[in-house]
Amino acid sequence: MATYAFSDLHGRKDLWLKANKEVFGPNDTIYFLGDAADRGPDGWEMIKTLLDDERVIYLMGNHEDMLIKAIEEKHDNLPLLYWNGGKNTYEAYALDTKKNQKKYLEKLKALPKHETYYPLESKNVLILSHAGTTPGKPIFDEGDWLWDREHLYDEWISDREDIFIIHGHTPVQNLNNRKEEIHTYCDGHKVDIDLGAFISNKLGILNLDTFEEIIISIE
Repeated sequence: MATYAFSDLHGRKDLWLKANKEVFGPNDTIYFLGDAADRGPDGWEMIKTLLDDERVIYLMGNHEDMLIKAIEEKHDNLPLLYWNGGKNTYEAYALDTKKNQKKYLEKLKALPKHETYYPLESKNVLILSHAGTTPGKPIFDEGDWLWDREHLYDEWISDREDIFIIHGHTPVQNLNNRKEEIHTYCDGHKVDIDLGAFISNKLGILNLDTFEEIIISIE
């Protein structure tokens, strides 16, 4: 049994299937850090798949947040979702059964915005969320867990050397000279695992106990 994290699948069912075949086992725990849908072709299907998978601890991303608001306040928020690549996702939702629409909307609304994981072999503390954060920095809006990018430029201000931040949201290509690999920064305390799957055809997976980095790729 292992515990993994990955993020920002963005409708790439093919990457999920390959990761499920090559990495994730039936007894593993899998933290998904949000953004299952939009941009790629299979967004609504991947939302339902991950919500139904008992291995998966699903955290809300900003694209889940946009979808919820588009469904509940269609006229005000649907354009934003479409502008962010959510047209296929919303149309697939609209064509689904009323039962499924209600079931999965309620599941999406109940998703946590952050979780804390304690690795088995160390005394470290891992703070998991979609967008990331900086410990000790005030969070004025719960939406920061989903949307914030200002923290990417923070220095490590905590005196806790045992805390690590694991997040997605910002493709690593924007942070580490456009290399498509998991990016560790902020004095080694922050790890960005978003490899920009929709563009790169790569999915970053982090073993949360060993910090082993795994990259799933489809040519």
